Amino acid sequence: MRLFFDDQKVSGFVIFGMTPMTKYAWDVYWIAVDPELQGRGIGKLLMAQAEREAVGQAGQAILRIETSGKPSYARQRSFYESCGFEEKGRIEDFYQLGDDLVIYAKKISSA
Repeated sequence: MRLFFDDQKVSGFVIFGMTPMTKYAWDVYWIAVDPELQGRGIGKLLMAQAEREAVGQAGQAILRIETSGKPSYARQRSFYESCGFEEKGRIEDFYQLGDDLVIYAKKISSA
């Protein structure tokens, strides 16, 4: 987990970890920024920090994020895409009817 502080309070965080039984795959479980501070690049800083740490372990990494396909999650999906993640899969009606599971991934290396 990595935290971002603004005036001594936690303003954002990212929680990520290595995917079991893989050599260099990581899951990003949560990334969040205080709504009042969104749009200032904090989320991108946190994501970049997670990427650096993941690549630092093996010289390369695949990061995976799972999210909802609901229209109300369009902003989150747009954020992941702006960080270089690509949609790699979708399971229709995974969470409930009309709410798909959307899988994003990004492959990175130290080179």
